[in-house]
Amino acid sequence: MNEPIVRIERGNPDDLELAAVLIALAAVAARPAAGDDQPAPVRWLRRERRTAFVASHSWAAA
Repeated sequence: MNEPIVRIERGNPDDLELAAVLIALAAVAARPAAGDDQPAPVRWLRRERRTAFVASHSWAAA
């Protein structure tokens, strides 16, 4: 059970570099799972906010 959690493959990192890597790994481990977050609703595409006329050369007509 004495296996290291992080292994340095090459180089000789100082304490600051090791701390940065460990903080990044902790942040990745602490984030919620990918399936849990809901996408934000798109509010600027609601029909009531659109005008009645859309020009034929407009991006919204595509």
